[in-house]
Amino acid sequence: MFACQQLAQVLANAYSNPIQLDIDMIQYNVALHKCSNGRVTTHEDALLKKFPHGSEHLLEKPLVILDLAGHIILWYLPGAISPWIQAEMEEATIGMGSLLKESMTSGPDTQWRTFLRNFHASDRHKLTPGYINLAPCWFLQGQEPHSFLPTNGFTPKVSATLKGKGGPKVIISMQHTALLALAALWVMHPKLYWASVTMQIKLAQWAVECGLDNALFTETQVLPLKGLIS
Repeated sequence: MFACQQLAQVLANAYSNPIQLDIDMIQYNVALHKCSNGRVTTHEDALLKKFPHGSEHLLEKPLVILDLAGHIILWYLPGAISPWIQAEMEEATIGMGSLLKESMTSGPDTQWRTFLRNFHASDRHKLTPGYINLAPCWFLQGQEPHSFLPTNGFTPKVSATLKGKGGPKVIISMQHTALLALAALWVMHPKLYWASVTMQIKLAQWAVECGLDNALFTETQVLPLKGLIS
């Protein structure tokens, strides 16, 4: 309860402190290449010429950044996550050590997300450098598998990262963080929040049709991380 109260207070403070930038994010998005990575100099120079930097702002308190049309493009939320939730997140990350270690690649540096030399050892020796695609707000959408359209509609699958013996442990260790992310989504991105609710309804319907409703009810009460579905 305290964690949610702290999050709500910081969100409210941020919403009451807007900063508006002289940029149209829809036009900026159109100008981006589909696979922009920030490493093509000519493209970056063209973007900078078309969308010059405005004045710099020092962010010292919770606030939101708006574009010209009033769209919120950034929430700055220092202090939104309570210390005990942060401690849980650190413990969860330590528990993912084997998955993090396996995520590293030694191929070309164009694979920057998993390129070994882009990671440095932590001063906390228990933490293993690595990369795992486990962003709670993304998986709350309940992404369908990337394959041919299913003939019977909804066909959920377990995220590859969560397969294996360590999967349930990872989910349990992240459940408080995931619920906090869901609460934040309700305010920050209502459409994404309702997408997660819709996914839960479809998952329950699918479980009933497959005769898995009792097991699903038990597991979703204990493991409320929607990252199970990808």
